[in-house]
Amino acid sequence: KMAARLASCLLLLAVVARGDTEPVIRSVNGTIVLAIDQEAGVVVAQGSTECDLAPTCSVLATKANSNDLTATNTALASQAAVTASALNLKADAATVASATAAANAALSQAVSDLSTGTDSLSAAVAAGLALKANAVDLAAVSGAVVAQSSTLATQSAATAAQGTTLTATLASQAVQTSLLAPATQVQSLSSALSTTNATLGSTLQSVAVAAANATSRKADNATVMAALAAVASQAAVNNATFVAQAMSVATKANTVDLVSLTGTVNSFQQDYQNVKAAMVNCTARKMLLDPTSLTCVPAVDPTLAANVSALAALVTSMIACQSRDPATVYDSRVKGCSTGYTLQDINECATNNGGCAQNCFNTIGSFYCTCNSGFTLDTDARGCSDINECASNNGGCSQFATCANTQGSFTCSCWPGYGGTGTSCTACAVNQYKTGLANTACLACPSNAITLQAASTSLTNCTCPIGYTGTAQTGQVCSQCAAGSYKNTLGPASCTSCAFGFTTGQAGSINSSDCIYIQWVQAGTLANFDAIRTTYPQTNYEYGVQYNGDVQVIFVNGWNVGTRITVYPFYPQGDTWSTMYWGTAVFTRNFGVSDNIWYHYYYTLSSTGAPSGGTAGGNGNSNTVSMWVRPLLNPWVQVGTLATFDTIRATYPYLTYEMGMTHNGDIQRAFVNNWNAGLRISLYPFYPQGDTANSMAFGTSVYLRGLTDMTDKTNWYHQYYRWPNTNTFGNGQSTDPIYVRPYQSPWVSAGTLSQFSTIMNTYPHTSYEYGMIYNGPDINTFFYNGWNTGTRVSLYPFYPQGDTSTSLAFGTSVITINTNDNADKVDWLHYYYAMNGNGFSETTGGGNGNTNSVTVYVRPLKFPWIYAGTINNYNSIRSSYPMTQWELGSAYNGPVQAGFTNSWNVGSRFSLSPIYPMGDTAINPPFNFGTCVFTQGVGGTTTSSDWYHAYYQYPNVFTGGNNGPNANSQSLYVRRYFQHIQSTAWGV
Repeated sequence: KMAARLASCLLLLAVVARGDTEPVIRSVNGTIVLAIDQEAGVVVAQGSTECDLAPTCSVLATKANSNDLTATNTALASQAAVTASALNLKADAATVASATAAANAALSQAVSDLSTGTDSLSAAVAAGLALKANAVDLAAVSGAVVAQSSTLATQSAATAAQGTTLTATLASQAVQTSLLAPATQVQSLSSALSTTNATLGSTLQSVAVAAANATSRKADNATVMAALAAVASQAAVNNATFVAQAMSVATKANTVDLVSLTGTVNSFQQDYQNVKAAMVNCTARKMLLDPTSLTCVPAVDPTLAANVSALAALVTSMIACQSRDPATVYDSRVKGCSTGYTLQDINECATNNGGCAQNCFNTIGSFYCTCNSGFTLDTDARGCSDINECASNNGGCSQFATCANTQGSFTCSCWPGYGGTGTSCTACAVNQYKTGLANTACLACPSNAITLQAASTSLTNCTCPIGYTGTAQTGQVCSQCAAGSYKNTLGPASCTSCAFGFTTGQAGSINSSDCIYIQWVQAGTLANFDAIRTTYPQTNYEYGVQYNGDVQVIFVNGWNVGTRITVYPFYPQGDTWSTMYWGTAVFTRNFGVSDNIWYHYYYTLSSTGAPSGGTAGGNGNSNTVSMWVRPLLNPWVQVGTLATFDTIRATYPYLTYEMGMTHNGDIQRAFVNNWNAGLRISLYPFYPQGDTANSMAFGTSVYLRGLTDMTDKTNWYHQYYRWPNTNTFGNGQSTDPIYVRPYQSPWVSAGTLSQFSTIMNTYPHTSYEYGMIYNGPDINTFFYNGWNTGTRVSLYPFYPQGDTSTSLAFGTSVITINTNDNADKVDWLHYYYAMNGNGFSETTGGGNGNTNSVTVYVRPLKFPWIYAGTINNYNSIRSSYPMTQWELGSAYNGPVQAGFTNSWNVGSRFSLSPIYPMGDTAINPPFNFGTCVFTQGVGGTTTSSDWYHAYYQYPNVFTGGNNGPNANSQSLYVRRYFQHIQSTAWGV
């Protein structure tokens, strides 16, 4: 409170010091007791209307006042500077700015809390309000004191200068007025007054320091927290006014004290000034001052020392009152301490807002100005200047926001590329963006679009990634490249289609290297045969047609006249479950008539084992039959002829390369084997020979060198063999061309037959295929199967056996373990089987015996078999895995076999290849070769929706089925096409 009193005292002194022209009138209970006309320099006591000895009185009064004011103002200037310094320590500009910023931030958070329904105010908010309350009050006090100190300092200097001039002037006048007031007396009085003023100044300085310390505690956190607690309960009732109430209470804690303190100090100062003025007046008139009535009485002591003593006693009494309770003040009516003393206050704020720019607060005997939030009080204690909140710490905005100063406030706006509230801004995540300075959320790029970095600032930063196409920069979604296409660049570029016949297998591919899957592509019809063959040469493509079912591989050959197209594999024909027969379709053109029309014929296996056909079995003109092509992953390359066979084999080893040859038609796979003498090269598949469309015989070409009946042991000779084992004729010595192509993966040794179980476990049949060299040098692939007992390994393709060029028999090797006629049950035993008219026969009565040491080879499938479901879901599986890209298979009695689906007049047939040995004895009786067929909706079955299983043995023998009326749970597998081993009869 002492600080507030001092502040009011200084405010009053400032009014006196600035030389206002209006007279200062002091009244007690309405009676004038003292009047000071500062402009005239005349002090009139109660009951006096003029000064005795006017000229001299005026001069002496002026001189006395001059000396008094010089000393007084010097002291006041000194204590004002000290007071300003003390107060500035409590509320310097930086402190006020910091406190105001903290309070503003706390208030913003409080408003945010209240807008969401929060019913309490945090301690941080309370602390902020307390700081703001202090800052507002201290800023007003400090500003006023600084301004007044500056004014006092200036005026004190001016008064001192005037006093010096007056002293010189009055010194010469003192001789003339010595009878009234000797110069020495005046000088003595001045010295006494100076001493008294110095004492008063020192006392006021001590009071100012104490007051400054007290002021710093007027609104500490504890005080404000207590005030806040008093109104906290109102928050639940009216959240909207809670902050305003809290602010009001916090401010009131300071205001009440300051208003009371100001009135007390004003009273003290006014009385002091009045007594001092009366004393000067009496001294100038050589009279004594009556402290009770403040009137002049006849002087007894010409030195007027009593006046000085009276003034000193009065000052001491006035100061003594201030050490008591703040409600106790010096009362000039009783010239002592009193309580309840009041003055008639003038409300300065009622006129022109007290000169305040924004807020005026009236106090007892004074007033003060404050500024709204966001403004600071100018040094004149009247004006308000905007606070540039952005100048400090970016206004409390996020480091990723722009702070914009406004009148009395500021705004925070998140940068482009950053989303948030302004005080908290976060970089837009990858694949998001935000434009402009705004406190909005980041926006997602169009579907599937990306940005290359975080904090993107525009939709144009969104782009379609690799594997997607579209113009994301204009807001369009990015669409995956369709299967069979790819895109390896960012942006709106279109997807690039894979090379003809290749596909990616899935959408969204990113590189041409993803185009690794081959697929059947319809290239036209049989009417376009020649053009298709020209566009897609046989070295790089294979051909197919779709007839009675899935697309089938075709083989094209000539003879003496015309052209023949044969489809593979052979498939079951007929509409009754137990009486189907195996065959294929043959298309012929220009047999005797050059009409370029393709005609269709069915060929079936006869009771002699050979395919036979007839005009009654064909469907006539077939020019509209669709023709398909697909690329070879590894094309055929011509590397020489039979004349360079040995060099070619050395250059292109059989473990890594497949060999092909051409004779009468397309390139056929070539298989090289030996026997006791010489070498044999057989071509696959078997194809129709002859020039009559309805009576052609299926056969192939065999090249021989060094057989026992051949005189020339060094050259290769050609022979025709027809199904099943008929030698017809040959074309003599041959230098037919040889082609090679690398396998997808080379054959590698995995162990021997004695390690069969380990090898099968290590290299599962869904991911590997198996091979063996027996009567090589080429490797035969093999298929293993069970039956009731034991295991059978069969080699493919069937190959010519024997040492005489005209009596070779096509057959294969079968190696068994633990069959019924295997005596030791633990060794692998070898048998030869050859084709005959109505089946297969074991030809050697036991073969070559123990084969435990025969090497087993493996190579990985480029695309493994994948379990796809069961056959009762056949339609949905084929929909998910279309036959143009996927091969279908199933496992029955052994590993997964390739399957082929065909129709006839009614129902569906799903047959497996290759054929394999059935039975439990290798010799007596021998195995019969056959395979499985699964049918749905054909004759001879009881339901049209269920799948049925049947065994068929070569050539067309139905032997029943294991699953009878329900094979719906039969597993189906799929794999991508990657190569096609052209078939002999029955898919071998």
